[in-house]
Amino acid sequence: MQKKTIRIITLSKFNANKSPLFSQLHLIKLHDYIKFLTLYLMYQFEAGKVPNIFDSFFHQDFMHA
Repeated sequence: MQKKTIRIITLSKFNANKSPLFSQLHLIKLHDYIKFLTLYLMYQFEAGKVPNIFDSFFHQDFMHA
């Protein structure tokens, strides 16, 4: 759906490569945005900046050599 919408907005062919279209419009792909938010949440968790309710969501397992 997202790819089709981008192609319609840019008046591109149905088989046009989507990556340059996203760059042209200065947009981020939904999958990449979700990945960014997940990594940002993990960073905030590691920094102790999230509510305690998230403590049970993640498990820290560090191994030192």
